Amino acid sequence: MPARAERPSRPSSCHRTSFRKNSRTWTGRPWTSISILFPRTTAPIISQRPWTSTTARWAVISRKRTRPPLPTSLSGWDDVIREKTLPAYVVLHNGLQELPRRWLAHGQPISLSVLRRPSVKDLLESLGIPHPEIGRLLLNGCEVSFAPVVEEGDRVEAFGQQPPVDLLAASLLRPALNAVRFAVDVNVGKLASLLRMAGLDAFYDPGLDDVGLAEAARQQGRVLLSRDRSLLRRNLVQHGHLVRASRPIEQLAEVVRLYGLHDRLAPFSRCLICNSLLQPVDKATVLHRLQPLTRKYYDSFRICRACDKIYWPGTHRERMARLLLALTSPAAASGR
Repeated sequence: MPARAERPSRPSSCHRTSFRKNSRTWTGRPWTSISILFPRTTAPIISQRPWTSTTARWAVISRKRTRPPLPTSLSGWDDVIREKTLPAYVVLHNGLQELPRRWLAHGQPISLSVLRRPSVKDLLESLGIPHPEIGRLLLNGCEVSFAPVVEEGDRVEAFGQQPPVDLLAASLLRPALNAVRFAVDVNVGKLASLLRMAGLDAFYDPGLDDVGLAEAARQQGRVLLSRDRSLLRRNLVQHGHLVRASRPIEQLAEVVRLYGLHDRLAPFSRCLICNSLLQPVDKATVLHRLQPLTRKYYDSFRICRACDKIYWPGTHRERMARLLLALTSPAAASGR
């Protein structure tokens, strides 16, 4: 009677080489093919093993490990969807290439699933692009609004707003404004004072939430300035701008250049506190409210009728005037 072969020990790891190394010749029992997925491989291998309680246990493990994992991200779901549907293609122009999320290829056509038949607006905002940043849209070569539904195989081209943007002219994407006015979000709060210093109408209320600010901007016909993309993506927002610069003075230059406001600046004509227009006032009328040195060296005064604050051309005004002069220079107007 032939000697019985030794029972192979359970492999210490699921590596392919260790499994084959420990294999032995078995007799007297049927052979079975078991598919086991090893941690260091992406596809299962076939190993001939006799059917025992140990191999049955490994067979259960292999079936669990060979189940395809569910996608854990949006891009993973897109990979599944693309196998059954044709994608739509998005091409970005005029600075919009910098706005999509990092995982998207910049400067190249972007393929996106349209299984749920999104509108042009929803498709672009799924990339992280707020709709107020878009100045012109083409769907399969035809200029359209935000409303059309994107079908399989469509090509969407989005163009960023090119300076100078005329806020008083209507387009397919948004209506015209009656006047050039702004609403400033709290994350660019210092920009509100600089806009008022330049003589531009700037609404600022840090107590409002996102919905309240968006409603105020729409009802008053204002351009919403913010660094918050989620705020600018709200349907209430028609006119808006995603501020790129981080320093307040650079933010002011960015807004003036984008909307071509060099000829609309009226420095020191608005109250920095409440945004109201200033009115001239006689020195004798406000003499009792002035400090001794102010009475001695200054004779020209203005007052805000809304908050009763007094303004005069002090030394700080000279510094602000030089700052505004740099913004209104020909080089600044040309964007150099």
